[in-house]
Amino acid sequence: MLTKNQIAADIANDTGLGANSIKHVLDSLAELAAQEIEEGEDFVVPGVVKIMYTYRAPQKKGARWKKGEERTGFGGVTSTAEEDSPPVTEQVRLKALPTGAVGKLRPVTTGVHVPSSPSRTTVPVATTDGDGAKEPVNASKAKT
Repeated sequence: MLTKNQIAADIANDTGLGANSIKHVLDSLAELAAQEIEEGEDFVVPGVVKIMYTYRAPQKKGARWKKGEERTGFGGVTSTAEEDSPPVTEQVRLKALPTGAVGKLRPVTTGVHVPSSPSRTTVPVATTDGDGAKEPVNASKAKT
């Protein structure tokens, strides 16, 4: 993970601007994001990330239904409540979703070869002989 100084240095090298100027821009962007989320709005850095904000207000016990009331559940099934609805605590969620070209990227796995057509590739595996000891299989014998 890059630090703010590393990000500022990389952008400064790419653009020719000063690293301190880039740091001020990043600070301003963070303040703007905090301000938007505080107002209950989503925040988007175009082509990079969308930060979504959701809020669920708290509810007291019995606020949604009371004991003995009929309520309609999933699929239109009507039932009689055996007890009051449980209380609901306040919930605040922040979710970051990648956007643009960043959203299309997938991590590169290092050291792992993924064959283009796995159905045609045979991989040598270790086998056991009669006494249960594993012996490596010669790759030339494994191919059929």
